Amino acid sequence: MWNDLCTPAQIYAIFAFVYIIWSIIMKQYKSVVGQAFFAIIWTIVLGWICNLGYTGLSWFLLITPIVFTLLMLAITLFTFYKLGTSLADKIKEDSKK
Repeated sequence: MWNDLCTPAQIYAIFAFVYIIWSIIMKQYKSVVGQAFFAIIWTIVLGWICNLGYTGLSWFLLITPIVFTLLMLAITLFTFYKLGTSLADKIKEDSKK
């Protein structure tokens, strides 16, 4: 069955497996069953899309959430950096008074 899956489905399955193992290590047992169920369904869906001949769509569905998450992380880090530097500047100004 593993060899029948296209590359995007295999990559997703690996990411999901690692995340499930991480959840178990972090003792978040309540969410593991739901994560496993979702991972199986989404892996099947990605494989099915590939089998229909839409491998590009399968790659898009795999990569889009990753890119979106990285973008949101970058925006958050940038915002906290700017907030931190402006707060530090304000503290320096207040201490000079």
